[in-house]
Amino acid sequence: MNQEKFIMQQVKFRVNAKPKISKLILNDTQKEELTNLFNFQPNPSDLSKEIFTTKIWTESEEDQKDAKEYLSFQGLWPPYVSNPTSRWKTRWSDKKNGATLYQCSCGSDMESARKTDVEKQRKLRQMYDFVGCLAFIRVEKNVNNGKYRRVHGYMEHTEACHRALPKKDTPTLRVNCEIKDMTELLVRANTSIKDIISWNQHFIRKKLSGRTTLKDQHFLVTVYDVKDARHWVKAQQKQWPINMNRSVDFNLECYFGKGAQDPDLSNSVVYFEKRKHRHDHIYLVLATEEQLQNNHKYTILKKLLIEYKKRLNNFNGNFQEFTPRIAIIGDFRERIERIVVSEIWNGIDMLYSPHKVRLCWETKADEFLFMGGSNEAIECRQVLRNELTNLFNE
Repeated sequence: MNQEKFIMQQVKFRVNAKPKISKLILNDTQKEELTNLFNFQPNPSDLSKEIFTTKIWTESEEDQKDAKEYLSFQGLWPPYVSNPTSRWKTRWSDKKNGATLYQCSCGSDMESARKTDVEKQRKLRQMYDFVGCLAFIRVEKNVNNGKYRRVHGYMEHTEACHRALPKKDTPTLRVNCEIKDMTELLVRANTSIKDIISWNQHFIRKKLSGRTTLKDQHFLVTVYDVKDARHWVKAQQKQWPINMNRSVDFNLECYFGKGAQDPDLSNSVVYFEKRKHRHDHIYLVLATEEQLQNNHKYTILKKLLIEYKKRLNNFNGNFQEFTPRIAIIGDFRERIERIVVSEIWNGIDMLYSPHKVRLCWETKADEFLFMGGSNEAIECRQVLRNELTNLFNE
């Protein structure tokens, strides 16, 4: 699909997908705000300044994978939407054409939607408090094969919406300690916000069957939780001053070279070699004390592996041949890695990364066991998928 044709399709769908305000549960203020957003749209061909989100996917495996990642990230993947604690609620659907309009619960003013007399009104059972969020989205998929076609909507949740948690009988909910610790570790590893949230959603789907709360704890990580964790980690981290008037080579040698003064850094150096000329490379291999003691393996280029092997052979002054039997290669298409590892350790066995095998397994399972069809068919496929997953885990 060429770029011009793709832009025209996006513009056409964006106009046709504009929902009627009456389909959403809004108060007068929200209706005015949303109307203003529609009226202040930029040039239709200038997608870079688009206020609303529009995505179109083909039925290719790559596009459907992208669709799944996007919908999962937004909490719109079927297992998430069907969960009682989902913040997305269906406001309109067209089963014939496979279209569904969702609205954020935090923007659903249920009080304004009431039409009965006050004395006859029942207590609201809204899962989330109303905070005036304007987020909505229209999702379309092929009714014949269940593959996603396109989405359009306003996806800018308010900060109060991001922080909102499902209501419970208990007065407060505590963040699960393991989730908190794992989020902190991912932040320390400079993992992106998108990847942290994706990991959290994967954990909730696989380990908690889609539930975000359990007893008096909640397991959902929001964008603001990650930002708060980053601020906390930054405040706790030790700061090493950098001489901005000197080169990168000079600063690296000060911290990792022979004259390094900071023991936290110098003790972690496995191998360091500074640049000999401007076209040369800097070589730096780091490892913690625990990693050295446990003989953890690395998959890097030959020179670094050789130096690493030498250090492990003579760890603590006692020579002991370091001969690993198995190496896990992230991608077998990386021919150089396989050659280098096999040259340094003859007879070593190389295996796929278990994480990559699991991803391939789940991708194929989702491809052949899509969510379309009757409720009975969906339930049957879900049972089959769970059995296949359990078989893999064994």
